[in-house]
Amino acid sequence: MTRGTIRPDIEIVALAPEDAPAIAAVLADAFREDPAFKLIFANTARGKDLHYHRFMEAWVAHAMEEGNPLFGVRVDDDLAAVVGIAGLDGQAPQWSVRRNLVRFLKIVPGMRLRKALAMAAATRRPADLPNRVAEISMLAVRTNYQGRGLAAALLGHAHGVVVAASSQSHVYLYTTSPSANLFYAKQGYKLVAERQVESAAVFHLLRPCDADTSL
Repeated sequence: MTRGTIRPDIEIVALAPEDAPAIAAVLADAFREDPAFKLIFANTARGKDLHYHRFMEAWVAHAMEEGNPLFGVRVDDDLAAVVGIAGLDGQAPQWSVRRNLVRFLKIVPGMRLRKALAMAAATRRPADLPNRVAEISMLAVRTNYQGRGLAAALLGHAHGVVVAASSQSHVYLYTTSPSANLFYAKQGYKLVAERQVESAAVFHLLRPCDADTSL
């Protein structure tokens, strides 16, 4: 594994395909109360979240198939937090329905399909973003590890990877969590678009690669 540190007590590790189940578990735990997922899935409650959890597994599998770098923080051998990066090659991430059809067919029975389609439209990249944009995806921290600075450490590491490994001028992400929107603002992100799907807001955020990393 390649390793890097943001501060002495938080060690970042590169994640591999064998980490996929643990990554999906982190995502499922972290986003269980997210307004968007509660809107589009019939049930996200622990023990009743089969289709919701399958979505997280599909998300991770797709990211790995695309070759997107994934990083995490382990605490006592437990994967506590993760982040993914897309678009280092300048291409916007794309979900192919054809390539993911089998996975989707296993997820759809637990979804509110009309609301899911509306959310998919709301989370599309704004058309007026700069040309050279990398994307942060799936930044997530297990609930029992939140409040320890893991999200800020992983996000800072991801910013460093973008600067070192690409010629992108900006970093883009979206979130459907109002509290996460405030967190990203403290990390130098600016709101460039906001869309609404019933009770869930989608915040589209952008940050220059040369922004002050001490934020």
